[in-house]
Amino acid sequence: MFPYEGRLVNLRAKNCYDKIELQRFLRGAIKLGFEIIPLIQTFGHMEFVLKQKEFYHLREDPKYPDSICPTKIESQMLIKEMLIQMVNFHKNISPLKFIHIGCDEVFHINKCYECSRENFSNTDIFIKHIRKIKQIVEDINPETTVLIWDDMFRSIKLKSWNEIGYFNKIQTVYWDYGANSSVSHVNLLKYHRKFDNIWIATAFKGADGRLSTIPNLKNRFLNHLNWLKLIANYKFGGETNFHSFVGIILTGWSRYSHFDPLCELLPASIPSLLLNLLLIRKFNEGHLSYNNDIKEMEFRTFFNKYLQTDFSDSLHCVIHDIEKTNYSSCIFDGCELYNYLSEFLKIHENVIYYFESEKHGLSSLQYYANQKNLINTNNAVMNMKLCNGTLHELFDVERKLLVVMSQYYGNDTIEEYINAKMFHLKYKLEGSMKLLKDLMGVRAFETSLKHLKWDSTVLESH
Repeated sequence: MFPYEGRLVNLRAKNCYDKIELQRFLRGAIKLGFEIIPLIQTFGHMEFVLKQKEFYHLREDPKYPDSICPTKIESQMLIKEMLIQMVNFHKNISPLKFIHIGCDEVFHINKCYECSRENFSNTDIFIKHIRKIKQIVEDINPETTVLIWDDMFRSIKLKSWNEIGYFNKIQTVYWDYGANSSVSHVNLLKYHRKFDNIWIATAFKGADGRLSTIPNLKNRFLNHLNWLKLIANYKFGGETNFHSFVGIILTGWSRYSHFDPLCELLPASIPSLLLNLLLIRKFNEGHLSYNNDIKEMEFRTFFNKYLQTDFSDSLHCVIHDIEKTNYSSCIFDGCELYNYLSEFLKIHENVIYYFESEKHGLSSLQYYANQKNLINTNNAVMNMKLCNGTLHELFDVERKLLVVMSQYYGNDTIEEYINAKMFHLKYKLEGSMKLLKDLMGVRAFETSLKHLKWDSTVLESH
């Protein structure tokens, strides 16, 4: 989405921000009190670069466009130019205190000839690369500190970790998006010894599945609550003072990767964002300080005691249970989109039921129609009405989504999102309709016992 220029112009998305538009947005955010931290991928998740023909040769493994070769000089020049454009754009608007360089999920490392001939371990190559990136950032703007995702550090054994030098002007971000925390205290201690500060990262959307439509509010709430319970009055072994984590990044992913479909849309995810911001405010007010009663409190009890009133007031509706609430009566920017997506999910649920349930069993239609040339015509009439009615419901929701999404997104995004959501449902329903119509003609059916022949003379003789 960043409006790259010059040699990097092909890295722009078709619907990237206009420079003037982006400057206006950033200045508006700063006036509201936001500090901007841009994120730019510099190792893994680089499909948006490495899919391009002109940068294809910089892949670590030619088959996979997600990881760049860190050893090639051209790779370093490319990343440097990306950082120059990004850092200069931001610092010309306001001082750039932090920049996030990504570096998570580097699935392919130390595979190409240039890397393997160096005879370094994967860890050595990774550490060397991020130190280079940090130096590039420092050369461009000495006031900027680098943030980096932590997951590539997690598997480094303590013995090897102790041999790694201190990371000056680099701070790590420990991400964990699960409802049930799997945070490693050993890794936290590793980071504490090597970095000036540790951030944590949660997810208010984008962590419930690649095809998720609306955030699972319970899972998103538990993710934040469990993180906050863990870091409240946190002490590292052998230390007497509580550790102060520098910040919490509430991530909201829209795709799992560059080539994956869109998952939850931001406007429909506002209730999750709002709830978890309210939770963090309670944390900052000291409601999660060292108190065993609160730390052991079941999440529903915590919600009802500390958040229910504020959450209900913010959404202008009464919310008793975050698991079972229907937000269709609530008022927030995005509620109309939320309601139409809820309608879509109901239709989706019904289609799955029609095809997989023992009552309807439409999943068996394909086999009996194509392999046996058989059909229960009484059921076929009912199923045709069912498919036809469901298709009309689907087309109605599609029309509504086209209108409401135009308030937030361009045509390319709208077309991709709606078609991806509707495609497999239409395919099932329209395919079943065609089969049913083809088999509904008046005809005789062949017997399955083909070796027997009907002899009418037997009856006549009696």
